[in-house]
Amino acid sequence: MKKLWTALTCLLLVGVLAALSACGGVQSDGSVPGDYRSVTVQEAVQALEAVGAESPLGDTSAEGWSFGAKARAEASVTAEQGSASLEAEARSEMQLSIGASEQDELIFLLACKNSAEAHGSLADDAAADAAARANVYIDGENLYLDIGAEASAGGAADSSSYKKKIPLDLGIPSLPQIPGAAEADFASLLNALAESGADIAIDDSDGVKVRASFSTAALEELLREVLGSIYPVDASTLDLRIGAGAAVQVFLVVDGEGQFTSLSVKADFEATVAAATFDMATGEYIEEGKDISFRCKASAALEAGDVSVDLPGDLDTYPEGGIL
Repeated sequence: MKKLWTALTCLLLVGVLAALSACGGVQSDGSVPGDYRSVTVQEAVQALEAVGAESPLGDTSAEGWSFGAKARAEASVTAEQGSASLEAEARSEMQLSIGASEQDELIFLLACKNSAEAHGSLADDAAADAAARANVYIDGENLYLDIGAEASAGGAADSSSYKKKIPLDLGIPSLPQIPGAAEADFASLLNALAESGADIAIDDSDGVKVRASFSTAALEELLREVLGSIYPVDASTLDLRIGAGAAVQVFLVVDGEGQFTSLSVKADFEATVAAATFDMATGEYIEEGKDISFRCKASAALEAGDVSVDLPGDLDTYPEGGIL
């Protein structure tokens, strides 16, 4: 479960597309429509192998090979415990382009913008607000970081900003050296999803669409792990209740030639931690537990396609140095 949570978290943070336009079959909520039927992991892997999905990025050794992808993710979470409340929103956008130069070297371009905002009422009804950005750019030669945060609580405010240019050697001098990086281990991915409680279904009428739907029990286990990593509690003892109609699904799509099309996530659920013995506002234990109610809605998707990477015009003003 920890590996799965890490994978899903990375998917949301790195950025993934589907929110504003339903390109490539991915809907605004992250889902992919299809005529799905339940299958075993082995049957799903066989369907992917049948269309040649072992190398979903194509023949990376071919002359003129290139790959592009764009991504978008949005998530909102609300939580309440007594008079304490929290509202948080996060957004991520990414553009990625990999192609060969005239010298047969890879040119790697990336623009990834991430932002988050949180508003809450904490201990003693004190208001708290925070906003953060974490942007990453690559122009083929350098990596650029643009990080900033602002926070206020109880009348006090603080802010920070950090920009850096870091010379970069990708260590990929020629196309023939990267075919292995383009090979997909779909069996491991689907096995990890199934072991975490997901039911696997496919639609192989045009290429292959794979849908992994998480049961209520699997979602409860995932939430317990998340809460246990945030607060100093034994998550296994939490009385966690998932509301009716909860949906957490992962979708993978490859086309009829076995080429990667999209990877997306849909999450929409409500949950209650009954009589929690820790205080959401302070993170400390309380003698008499109080219920905490959650509402989470998120959509995320990564889709392949022709992409033009838009880099900021002020990158030459970033000071050069290491990450720290």
